[in-house]
Amino acid sequence: MDTGIQIALCIKLEGKRMAKESYIIAGGNSVSDIDLSQLEGSDVIAINKAILDVPFAKYFITMDYSFLKKTDKISQKLNKMSCTKFFIANYVPNYIKDVKGAVVDTRWNLVYDLKLFDVILKSRKIEGFGYSWNDFRTGNNSGYCAIQLAILLGYDKINLVGFDFIAEEQTHYHGGYNESLQNFRPKLDTYYETLRDSLLDLKKEESELKIYNCSKISKLKDLLPYKTL
Repeated sequence: MDTGIQIALCIKLEGKRMAKESYIIAGGNSVSDIDLSQLEGSDVIAINKAILDVPFAKYFITMDYSFLKKTDKISQKLNKMSCTKFFIANYVPNYIKDVKGAVVDTRWNLVYDLKLFDVILKSRKIEGFGYSWNDFRTGNNSGYCAIQLAILLGYDKINLVGFDFIAEEQTHYHGGYNESLQNFRPKLDTYYETLRDSLLDLKKEESELKIYNCSKISKLKDLLPYKTL
């Protein structure tokens, strides 16, 4: 599905940011200490399994197709939710191809079943942040994608909840991914470095945009101002 077909569902950014605030819920362990129900009525973007804890979210986003297979009955639950659902198709790996209009992982001849999603965005870049829907950047993880989405939706205040980049005892507050800490920690380091560099560049380009860290333990605490919910 081409970006242009579905983009009418989104708010187009036209040089001026909305005076509006969003909350992005990631999977860091700090979320365990937060009462997410207090965000009901706010503009919430939920990443991956966090959607189960904020069913009132306005947006859901993932770039991890395997997540839909790993998490028990997540597709059925998502299908009943009214949020706008975004899938980010990451075309940076050369094994992801367009085949007869479908997104295909050619390693396994796996055709992505994306009927669940309202908006499918194709991305071919990792670092930095794009300023058009055709220049969506991924940072190679869904959390980064959620920040890119909030920027394109025009929010002038973005609150990052659970962006810890630290995993002491488990990989995510909600569990369920069956990945060892030994394998996950190097990924976190890479995700953090990419986001850090991109946020530093963003500060130079977007003076009106304010991004806050809502995690007491986050590695972002020296880069972004801390804010409680």
